[in-house]
Amino acid sequence: MKKKLFFGFTLFVMLFTMVAWQYASAELVELQNKTDITEKDYTKAA
Repeated sequence: MKKKLFFGFTLFVMLFTMVAWQYASAELVELQNKTDITEKDYTKAA
């Protein structure tokens, strides 16, 4: 019984980590794209 509980908990943690990783990487890409846009705007203004 404890083994089943342990594996269920481990699976849940792995799933949560994967979802959090996807969200964090998407946010990182979005932030990088925003900085690229601001850099382009500065070069146009100059």
